[in-house]
Amino acid sequence: MQCGKKFMTSKPLKIAHLTTVHKRFDTRIFKKQCISLSRKDNYNVSLIVADGLGSTKHKNINIYDVGPSKNRFDRIFISAKKIYLKALDLDCDIYHLHDPELLNMGLQLKNKGKKVIFDSHEDVSEDIMIKDWVPFYFRKLISLIYNVFEKFICKQLDFVISATPYISNKFQEKGVISLDIKNYPIKEDYIYQKTNWNEKKNEICYVGEISKERGIIELIESLENLKNIRLNLVGSFSDSNLKKRCEKMKGWGQVNELGFLPQKEIYKVFNNSKLGIVTLHPTKTYLPSIPVKIFEYMAAGLPIVCSNFDFWEELIFKKYKCAVQVDPLSSSEIAGAVEHLMYNDIVSKKMIEEGIRAIKETFNWNIEEKKLYDVYNRIK
Repeated sequence: MQCGKKFMTSKPLKIAHLTTVHKRFDTRIFKKQCISLSRKDNYNVSLIVADGLGSTKHKNINIYDVGPSKNRFDRIFISAKKIYLKALDLDCDIYHLHDPELLNMGLQLKNKGKKVIFDSHEDVSEDIMIKDWVPFYFRKLISLIYNVFEKFICKQLDFVISATPYISNKFQEKGVISLDIKNYPIKEDYIYQKTNWNEKKNEICYVGEISKERGIIELIESLENLKNIRLNLVGSFSDSNLKKRCEKMKGWGQVNELGFLPQKEIYKVFNNSKLGIVTLHPTKTYLPSIPVKIFEYMAAGLPIVCSNFDFWEELIFKKYKCAVQVDPLSSSEIAGAVEHLMYNDIVSKKMIEEGIRAIKETFNWNIEEKKLYDVYNRIK
């Protein structure tokens, strides 16, 4: 009989998340996926970015910076190449790609015997159709070419994760192994209604990218019918011409333009606002989308005024009565909903309770985290 038998411990699995587009502390990539994976004893997690802020280690995650991109061309061709070289240098077991311009790299990594996951944050082929920087007459052709390219690459990868069931279903129809992992909030991050409702100013908030398709024109128009109500506007404009147009509008005088803010400052905006706004236009991209801001508003204890999309009604508001849905193209409907909630404490406070209940019961990262672990267990 052999005594004192030594047990071999398995070598940690090396994982690298790659992005040229997103900031290093991006909520989906870093705060949710990287941190969740780093909690596993057998995972060694790294993140490769191109933001020019330098390499470091944060919350047990190694962050490697290949330097900032000068422009879109530089990001797609130069920064992507730098990230690929750094990825090779790390010699990881699994690579998790977060941007469509990295797809070709995914195929190269597969050819070197690596496991590769593509994370589709949005429906790229549909998104191309509304991109201002893509010439209008070429959008359909570019979208078609990208769709063929994406299908060809993704069928050869180990797994595709998507942010919504709609995107995941489209990949499955192409014969690609896919699963949706939604951007639900980390419920522990939020302190519900730290400021009492009655102590708040009459302010509403919009947080996110600011574009025509995301409803900024109608939102500012609605302010013309909302006296003594101000808008806390957080985010960056999609283009300078749109910003100039907005600044000339009558309602702009009621806007607190806050620009891009770090997450801690966004929490303060939530805490100072009475309502959250998500009035996206009914485009093919947005109709099946699940905006993370809806859930962040709910988690922060804010009643919501949002677009009257059937998908949102079925997914959330049929069970949890925490929003007023309106025609996003009607500034008068938006104004009416804001006024109704702003001056009806009983209804608004009931919506606050419903939104918080929804986050605690259903729409939180703890549930999606388990799906992430399952994907990694399947391919490792």
